[in-house]
Parts: sequence; structure tokens; C-alpha cells
Amino acid sequence: MIDIHCHILPNLDDGAKSFEESIKMLEIAKGDGIEEIVATPHIYPEFYFPDGEKIKNSFEELKIKAKEFSIELYLGTDLHLTPESIKYLKEGKAFPINFGNYVLVEPPEFFYEKEMTEMLFSLRGEGYIPIITHPERYQIFREKMDLLKIIVEQGNYLQLTSASITGYFGENVINFCKSLFKKNLVHLIASDAHSPRKRVPALKGAYELIEEWEGLEYVNLLKENAKNVILNKGISNFERKKEKRKWVKKILNKLW
Repeated sequence: MIDIHCHILPNLDDGAKSFEESIKMLEIAKGDGIEEIVATPHIYPEFYFPDGEKIKNSFEELKIKAKEFSIELYLGTDLHLTPESIKYLKEGKAFPINFGNYVLVEPPEFFYEKEMTEMLFSLRGEGYIPIITHPERYQIFREKMDLLKIIVEQGNYLQLTSASITGYFGENVINFCKSLFKKNLVHLIASDAHSPRKRVPALKGAYELIEEWEGLEYVNLLKENAKNVILNKGISNFERKKEKRKWVKKILNKLW
């Protein structure tokens, strides 16, 4: 499994507090079956804005340690969406995933719809492909699912948090996750892990629930999408098989 969103680099944001915590997170990820991790510190100027070189140095140090766990580490950032987002990416203050085109984008807690879609449009215009992180945790999206549908139709992708699916954020969030799956609006799952305690790097439980809800085909698509993000290849929307055949089968059974 591949985790494309993990705050595993130490002392950069509200994620791992030390190199020792980072190692514990690697141990948990290994035990869960995760083989590849994208380290994604926050780039949130008002709160967390680590220097780009410091991020890269921390990444290189942990990347060596990760190999002891047979885990491949890649670099990215969890970029808070602002009018300066493109500037940060171009100046090396924020990083697309594995230096490709995909960028994890965290919408502001409160926003004007038009302003947000315009900022996403600008990112795409510069060749970046926005992946909206944990939309299920925003009340505005839970109240306006059609807004997420519009965002996806415009060329953006959605990443849900594994802990949202397994219940960490409550029943309302679980139910909204189910609704997003029913609408084929989910493209990626990630841990968004912040520590080796509560929000840990784990995906297996979420994938098992998704298989119960939607079947193995959707799970396989999510995993393939994660791999393609790392490889900077195209990712896919889930397409449901039409139910007509079931009705035909029922009619044929009655005739027989």
C-alpha cells in the first residue's frame, strides 16, 4: 500500500515531534502493510512554514532510515491553499508529490466558493494537478456535496483520510464518506498521520471497509491511483457498471 499524505518528518509542523517519533511511525506503517510513504509537512504560512532546504534535509535523513523498514519515502507538502500557493511551489518553498505535477492542497477552513475554484484553476493553469485533502472533514462540503462534484469536474481530485472512514472523526463524517463513494467522487485514500499515537499511518482498516461498502474494484482503483500519483501518471475516476444486466437476468430467470 502507498500512503500519499503523512506528516512523518520530525520537528517541521504538528506532525512527528522527534526523529524517534518518525521511526515509530515507520514501524506502525510497516506493520500495517504500507510500503511507500509521501512525507508531506504543512505549508501553512500563518502557522507552519518550514524552510524548503530544511524540509529536504529532514527528508533525506529519514529516507535512509525508512529503507531499514523496506519503506520507500517520497517528498511532497500539504499546501494550504492561498493566492501565494503557486509562488511557493515555484520558489521551492512547497513541493509537488515526488517532484511531479500532483500537489496536495488543503482548502482554508472558511472560503468563498468562487475564490477557491479560481485558485485551483490557477494551479491547473501552471501545470499542477490539485488533490484536495480530507474534504469530508469540512462542514461546507458536507452541506454542499454538489460543490465537490463541480471541483472534480473542473479537473481536481479528492483524497479522503483513512481515519475518517474508520470512525475517528465521528458518524457524520463516516456517512459523508459513504455518500462520496456512492457518487464516485473519491480518488485517493491517505492516512494524514500526525503521530505514532492517535492519528497513525494506517490504511488497511479503511481499505477493508471500502471493500465492504463498494467492492474490491473500487479498492483496486484507489491503490492504482496512489501508485500513479507517485509515478506522475494519470489517475482515474471510478465508473460503476450499469445495473441493467441484473434486471435482464431477473427477467430471463422468470422466463426460464
